[in-house]
Amino acid sequence: MANSDMCNSVGASPGAIQAPPLPAFQPRSCFACRRRKVRCDRQSPCMSCTRNITDCVFPAPGRATRHGSTSAQTPKRKQAHLLSRLQRLESVVEILAAQVKGPAESGTLELDGAGLVGQGIGKEGRGSALDDKTARLGEELGLLVIDENGSVYIGNQFWAAFRDEINQIKQVFDNDDRQGDIYSAETSSLNGSIPSDLTRQRREDSLLFLFWQSRGQDVPLKDLHAFPSQLPIIWQIYIENVDHYSKMLHVPTFAKRIQDLQGDFSRMTPGMEALMFAITMSAINSMSNEDVKIKLHAEKSDLVARYRTGTEIALTLADFINTTELDVIQAFSIFLDTVQTMESPKYVWSVAGLLARVAVSAGLHRDGSNFPGMSPFNIEMRRRLWWNILFIDGRSGSDQIAEASLHEEMFDTKLPTNVNDTDLDPSMKVPPITRNAITDTTPILVRSEL
Repeated sequence: MANSDMCNSVGASPGAIQAPPLPAFQPRSCFACRRRKVRCDRQSPCMSCTRNITDCVFPAPGRATRHGSTSAQTPKRKQAHLLSRLQRLESVVEILAAQVKGPAESGTLELDGAGLVGQGIGKEGRGSALDDKTARLGEELGLLVIDENGSVYIGNQFWAAFRDEINQIKQVFDNDDRQGDIYSAETSSLNGSIPSDLTRQRREDSLLFLFWQSRGQDVPLKDLHAFPSQLPIIWQIYIENVDHYSKMLHVPTFAKRIQDLQGDFSRMTPGMEALMFAITMSAINSMSNEDVKIKLHAEKSDLVARYRTGTEIALTLADFINTTELDVIQAFSIFLDTVQTMESPKYVWSVAGLLARVAVSAGLHRDGSNFPGMSPFNIEMRRRLWWNILFIDGRSGSDQIAEASLHEEMFDTKLPTNVNDTDLDPSMKVPPITRNAITDTTPILVRSEL
């Protein structure tokens, strides 16, 4: 009773200062949820903090200031920002809807506690006994979004980000009549305030930091190309000295692409241009000094330096870090496979890690047979590329930290089928049949066992 009287007397004293009670519903997320990047229900305390036994502290009432601006976002700019984000979500949904067909064959899209989870492994042709690795990969299988620009692998984490994007847009409308703030990256608004040429130039300059030889070079890329008359020689040397061992490309298809250019390099896409430079650099590097002088009438070291610069600039222009194009990833792989004789093992190992992550972002670590709609030809080409990347990564990491290299638990991509290039065609509808003989693909199969 005494304690009760004391509390009452303190509460009743005119000089006492009491903090105003927190409202049941807060206009903004609590600090803990913001730090952990999870959704906050904005109750006091919120469910997330209650579940994790964490102090739930909310920002003080009032609108938080944004960097570079002290005024509230104008309604017109706010609407434009929301429209941009909604259009982006709409485009993603349309692409995914086109990819996810035939749930009985390709798996299902189902809701669980974490959001949408894509399941795409079919049961047929997989055998009755699945090992632990395949089972784990099956549980974690995402979706492969394919369009004319390449493929993007979407893992389960994507759905959490997708859900958060929708929730953030919803919160904008929920907070419209209250003092609040939107904690999101306003990429659309920011990019709109920076000239596109400047944005592109900054990105290109930032990517060149990996390529020491090309930094400070101010040479137009068109001036670095080989002469059209030299292309047949360089291409044949690449087939004999490089492709025979790596089998990364489909020779008939790429030969036709070269012929279709008719010597006009301006018709190449950025990806093909990077691939052409990488092929040229690799072919010349595989030659002896005498052969280069006889066939190309120049010093080998000069030509290798020239085409390395061209490859690095072309890869940068093709935005190789953010790419999902097979041409660009093939070019990056050929480049790294070539510079291993020129650079330190540490450099090659570090850049090989970047190459591996670019490949994973394109879904190369998942066998194409898991994804409906992918042609047998593309499945084989992706397998060839992935196993070349594995070889590059494994070789570069042999004297580095083995635990940091790619290992079996990270992928389920099958070995390429033991066939010749003539057994493959972009229009083929059924998978090729394995040959019981030495084929064009045999060298890469042998390398995979080393």
